[in-house]
Amino acid sequence: MEITQNIFKKIILLSILVFIISIPIEIIIETTIPHKNYDVLEGKLHQGYLLFINEDISYIISSIWAISYFVGCGLLYFLKSIGRPLFLFSIIVTYGFTMLGGDGIYYGLTSIIDNFEIFLDLFILYLIYLSPFKKEFEKKT
Repeated sequence: MEITQNIFKKIILLSILVFIISIPIEIIIETTIPHKNYDVLEGKLHQGYLLFINEDISYIISSIWAISYFVGCGLLYFLKSIGRPLFLFSIIVTYGFTMLGGDGIYYGLTSIIDNFEIFLDLFILYLIYLSPFKKEFEKKT
């Protein structure tokens, strides 16, 4: 199946939609599901290497990441070549912080949504850098 501009734009919109939907779902699950001794278990898990980051600095980094992700997606949607490295930067930051953030407890529904988000991100990276669709960005310089 050949990826057209229309299909690519739908994939970008789906990625943004899944990201936006995942936030309230995670908040709802975290606040409504009774946590049976999860506090004790979370205390025993590895807390990660980002504990030294101040909360204010964490908000700044998260804001920069969110802006780069949404601006990168928007530029990709309009097939602007600058969107490719910006989107790649946001994905690298995402997975860098995930690796350094420590262990956590994940729930079934949020795990499925997170895995689908990961799939979409990596599929978009494949399309913009490795597939024949990358020519759409090269001719838009």
